[in-house]
Amino acid sequence: MAKHIEKCLNDFIRHVNTLLAEDDPAGNGFHREFRVLRESQIENKRNELFPTDEGQKDENIKKNRYKDILPRDDRRVVLSTIEGEAGSSYINATFIKGVDGENGYIAAQGPMLNTVNDFWRMLWEHKTEVIFMACRLIECGKQKCEKYWPDVGKTELFGNIAVRTDSEETIQVDFVMRKLTATKDGVSHSIIQFHFMGWPDHGTPASPKTLKDMIEYVRSYRQKKNIPLVIHCSAGCGRTGTICAVDYAWTLLDLGQVNNGFSIFDIIKSLRDQRMSMVQTPDQYEYTHMVIKSLCEEWLQEFAKHDYENILNREENYVNMDIDHDDVGFSSTGLWSSFENIGTLRNSQTLSKTSKSEYSTLSTAECCKHQLYAQDLTNLISVEFEINESLAPSEGEAKSTPNRKAIPIDLDAPAVPARLYSTDDLNTKYASVSSAQTSEKAFDRHDWRQRPQPVRGPRPMPAEWNLQLKFRQDTYL
Repeated sequence: MAKHIEKCLNDFIRHVNTLLAEDDPAGNGFHREFRVLRESQIENKRNELFPTDEGQKDENIKKNRYKDILPRDDRRVVLSTIEGEAGSSYINATFIKGVDGENGYIAAQGPMLNTVNDFWRMLWEHKTEVIFMACRLIECGKQKCEKYWPDVGKTELFGNIAVRTDSEETIQVDFVMRKLTATKDGVSHSIIQFHFMGWPDHGTPASPKTLKDMIEYVRSYRQKKNIPLVIHCSAGCGRTGTICAVDYAWTLLDLGQVNNGFSIFDIIKSLRDQRMSMVQTPDQYEYTHMVIKSLCEEWLQEFAKHDYENILNREENYVNMDIDHDDVGFSSTGLWSSFENIGTLRNSQTLSKTSKSEYSTLSTAECCKHQLYAQDLTNLISVEFEINESLAPSEGEAKSTPNRKAIPIDLDAPAVPARLYSTDDLNTKYASVSSAQTSEKAFDRHDWRQRPQPVRGPRPMPAEWNLQLKFRQDTYL
C-alpha cells in the first residue's frame, strides 16, 4: 500500500515538472490545461447544463457582487424563508462536495452591505465552526467584502443575531485568527475566523509554503468534519477555489486515497462543475499544483524515513509491522491512529448498550466512520484486539488461533504512548491518556506534541487487527 502511494506521489511530481517545462504560447503546460478547464465551463454554460436561475431573479440580482458569478440552482445554499420577504432563501454561496461525497465546504462571495445579515443567517443555520477569509475588505481602492465582525470586545447586531469578537490573534504576517460568539434567542455558538490578507486578487501568495502552512493551521481547528468549512474571498471562486482544491487533495493524502492518475486537474474540474470559475486564473491553477507538490514531497521524505513502522522497537519478542497491508480505512498504522477515526462517541448510533453488560464496545467496522475527540476518552477503560496468524504469534501459541488481549487505559498517566506491544507483553503494558489532554480539541495527526513518534503520510491499519474499544456504560448518555 505504501509503495503504491509513493509511486502515485512521484508520478504526480513528475507531471508537475513536465507541465512547468512545457512550452506553450501563453506560458507553460499549466496554461494549456487551464484553457481546457475554461473551455469546458464555456461549453457547460452554452448548453445550460447548470442553471443559475435563482440568482438572476429580480429580487436576488442585487445580492450578487458580480453578475457573472452565480451559484448553481441545485448546489446553492438555501436559507430559511422569511415570511413576506421575496428571495429571502437566496444567498450567493455554494455547497462543495468533500472527499466523502458530502457537503465538505461552503464557497461564498464576501458579504455585501445588503447581504451581511443573510451571511450570518447562513453561518447560524449551518452551525459553522470555522471560516477561512482570503481577501481584504478593500483592495485596489474597491470594497471587496463587508466587515461582518465587530472590533475586539464589542458586540454588533446582524439581523437578529448578536455577534461578539472575543479575541484577535496575529498568527503570522497577514494571517489573523478571530474568535467570535454568535447569540440568538439566548443560545450562543462559537466560530473561529481565519483571515488571510496577503493574497492579491487574481494573483497568488508569495510561495507555496505560505498557503500550505495556513491550510494546515485551519485544518487543525476543524473538529467536526460533517460541518462544512466556510471559505470566501470577494467573488467566492478564485482564491476560494484554490483553498478548496488544496484542502481536498490534502484530505485524499491523509486518508491514503491517492490512486494512479492522482489529478489536480480532475479535482478542479469537479469544483468548477459545482461553482463557476473555481480557481479563476492560470496562475492560481499552477499555484495549486505547486502547493500540493510541496505537500507530496513532505510525504515522500517521511516515507523514506520509515520503511517499517516500529510498534515498539526492533528487539526480540516485539513485532515490526510491515506497512504494505491492505487498507481498511485507517490513515496510519498503530493503535493510537485508530483513535482518530473512531468518532464522537456520544453521537454515534451504532454502539451497543445492554443492561447485561457493564461495558459498550466499538468494532473495527465502526472505527472508520468518525473522529474521536479527547473528551470521549474519559470513559475509555481498555482496548481489545485480535492478532491473526499472518502476524507473528508469541512463543508456544498456535498459529491458527487468534489472540485477543486487552490494554487497560490509565487516565492519570502523564503521557500518551502511541505504541502497540508484543503479544507477550500486552497484559503488563498499557496505553494511556493524559488527563491534561482531555479537552474539546480533537487529536490532530499533525500536532507533534500530542502524538509521540508520529508517522506522516498514509499508513494503513492492517486487516489482521480486529480492534474493539471498551467504554464505561455512561459514555452514551
